[in-house]
Amino acid sequence: MPNFTIFPLFSTPIYKTKILFNQNEQYFLKNKLNKLNYFKYDSGNGYSTKQKNILNMPSLLNIKRQINDHTNRYVFDTLCLNKINLYITSSWINLHQKGDYAQPHIHQNSIFSGVLYLEVPNENCGQITFHFPFQLPTFVSNTIYPGVKNRNMYNSHSWSFNPKSGDLLIFPSHLMHDVGMNQSNQNRYSLSFNYFAKGKISEEKTKELFI
Repeated sequence: MPNFTIFPLFSTPIYKTKILFNQNEQYFLKNKLNKLNYFKYDSGNGYSTKQKNILNMPSLLNIKRQINDHTNRYVFDTLCLNKINLYITSSWINLHQKGDYAQPHIHQNSIFSGVLYLEVPNENCGQITFHFPFQLPTFVSNTIYPGVKNRNMYNSHSWSFNPKSGDLLIFPSHLMHDVGMNQSNQNRYSLSFNYFAKGKISEEKTKELFI
């Protein structure tokens, strides 16, 4: 059989990398993380810090710098967008105790979003799952759902990652995702963040936009 090539046209790329925590950050995670001011989500399935710009804390500024570096690599090197001014609009820490989870959701009023896993149980912590936007067709229309013998990135309508401490995921904010139930006896801590853009977004004459 001759060689062939698959072109993943019209994909929704997700950026995944690993962040290593320095000694100061490890101290923060060990001694300060559980002492932050949290409130329970209205859904009743987890907690969030009251502070919504958590990455501005002095203890997290190096992490913020790394997140910015990786986001720029994702947006400008991988997606090859024209240079725009991206900035973090909000950042907060999620606390999921045993039995807590995150229901399917998107990040509104933002362009790119991400999650950094700060402290994750080694087992049974719950996967993060991204879902295909069903208003768009894939290799079949969204009214047809044929069976497949092997799930892969070309035929799946959802895709999951098993997070580890230090894992960083960056994705378009409109991409639906959820996080499975934490079934361990250890708390799961993750840091979520949103980006927006300012300045000149496009120079195309029919699409010019200044924010």
